[in-house]
Amino acid sequence: MSDTAGYLGAAGFADYASRYASMLFVAQQVVAQIEGGAIVQVLACTSTGAVAAAGTVTVQPLVNQIDGYGNAVPHGPVYNLPYIRLQAGPFAIIADPVAGDIGVAIISSRDTSRVRATGKQANPGSRRQFSFSDGIYLGGCLNVVPTEFVQFSSAGITVTSATAVTLVAPAVYVGATGGKRVVLDGDPVSGGAVHASSTKAWAT
Repeated sequence: MSDTAGYLGAAGFADYASRYASMLFVAQQVVAQIEGGAIVQVLACTSTGAVAAAGTVTVQPLVNQIDGYGNAVPHGPVYNLPYIRLQAGPFAIIADPVAGDIGVAIISSRDTSRVRATGKQANPGSRRQFSFSDGIYLGGCLNVVPTEFVQFSSAGITVTSATAVTLVAPAVYVGATGGKRVVLDGDPVSGGAVHASSTKAWAT
């Protein structure tokens, strides 16, 4: 709505129609300040896939704010958001975010800085509420077709890599139940002795 100074705001003529309408407008403006979640794009990540604790990301919210005239008012980058890693105790799947990833960030209702710094229960670090600074990056939407993946389907489980698949353990077991075969598609290379406990011969 234009006032005598020629400015355009968020209120319309209906917002002045009654005391209730005016109070409702004020309440809606307050609610509009609450950040609950946002679609964001990763600009940078402190981790690059190494075996280490999960790091943080810098993200750019993708949905702009707008002013009274409908002009875009982009958010600035949000720094140092922790990101979700699928982990239970010392067991984890390491797939760190990379620049360009698009995902969802959820926003805490209170300042999480002390909990993030100590990893323990604590009071809020300040009285700020619903701030992007207290977000957590979840990741995983609107992204490109993967080239390296673990695929689960009715046909089975497929592990696909464009480079190599490496298994590292004191012992690695591969078993085919129900008398089925273990099929090797390629030339096997061994760095040590090969022992076979089956009486079945290799089939070509």
